[in-house]
Amino acid sequence: MAKKKVVELHVVFDTNALYTGAAHYLINRDVHELIDKQRESAEPHIVWHLPEIVRDERHFQMLQEARKFLGPVEKLQRLLGHNLNITEDILQSRVKESITAQITEHGLQLIPLNHASVDWSRLVGDAAFRRPPFEDGEHEKGFRDALVLESFLQLQQSIASIPSSCRLVLVSRDTLLGVAALDRTKGAVNVHILASVESLKGLINTLSSEVDEQFIADLQPRVEALFLSLDNKKSLTYKWDLRQKVFAKLTDAHMPMPAEADDFTVKKWTVNKPRFLKKEGQKVSWVSRFEGELIAQKRLSHTGLASVSSLINPFSAGGRSVNLSDLLSATGKAPSEGLAYGYSSISPVSSGLIGPFEGTAITLPQMQDVKMGTATVDVTWAVSVNTDGRLTAPHLDDIVFVDVVWD
Repeated sequence: MAKKKVVELHVVFDTNALYTGAAHYLINRDVHELIDKQRESAEPHIVWHLPEIVRDERHFQMLQEARKFLGPVEKLQRLLGHNLNITEDILQSRVKESITAQITEHGLQLIPLNHASVDWSRLVGDAAFRRPPFEDGEHEKGFRDALVLESFLQLQQSIASIPSSCRLVLVSRDTLLGVAALDRTKGAVNVHILASVESLKGLINTLSSEVDEQFIADLQPRVEALFLSLDNKKSLTYKWDLRQKVFAKLTDAHMPMPAEADDFTVKKWTVNKPRFLKKEGQKVSWVSRFEGELIAQKRLSHTGLASVSSLINPFSAGGRSVNLSDLLSATGKAPSEGLAYGYSSISPVSSGLIGPFEGTAITLPQMQDVKMGTATVDVTWAVSVNTDGRLTAPHLDDIVFVDVVWD
């Protein structure tokens, strides 16, 4: 029997799914490219939603970034002896205009919160007793998340008659918001609560293909084990030497760096669960996303001596070196999205010296941490599914640097 097509998908974004450290972009590049790509696809038809509280929070974040420009402008004005007329009021006006233009450009539908429909007694009780999405602790945290949830639920009610051919999705990286949303939408078979844009892409690819959702759901854990299995030299991560290839792609990417930074190190990689991409005959293609937790650094004027042999110790030289054979040593699981692996990177200059000059003393610049960030690299690969269900002929297709976001 032919698969019944999902013809309409309503997607609601939380702030953390859109965040980018730039002062002039409302949404990050990942979401921007996804929206652009889906404009070319007939099915499913996607309606992109933005709760007003999310728009306002992004407005605040963008304005905070824009204000950082005022200090340098004032110094430049003193140097030139000329007033450039860039003020706080102008910044606020330009950021607001930029947000309005980008909402229109990306076809985002604002969800206004109907305050009269909010069960404020319930919300106050949830805040007082730290029930999700409020965070347990001495200080109440979670009010904005609660307003995102109320906006999502009001949208759900407004399309309560949505047929089985339609779906409603909330994309949020906040665990407590996800827990609360799942609890408040129990029994709604057409609602998805997703923890990342990656998961959203997988859902869209599944809905737009001829593949049954259950087929992908059953296949995914087997594919995940094939791609990445701890202490298993037969895993594709090991056989394809992805620990080196992904890091090389990152260092060759010419990423935008913070103005004050000279270099970066990678504190930890997180490998997401494989995302379904497409199916062509028996060949099923996947994307495995690597997210690197970066530390931007600047060089100090003084230097120190270190031996190359000490660089092989992953705890030497202030955490700036790594044992390459342990590049993906396990540190635990990341919540629901994949596996985390911890290591510190080495500088390109140092890495070239390991081996032939082992034991030789060299001079290294002293580094100071200035900013944290997250870089993403996508690994595209494929595997064939035989008629008896066996996974065969795995193939590495591509490794692509996606983006970097500095906090």
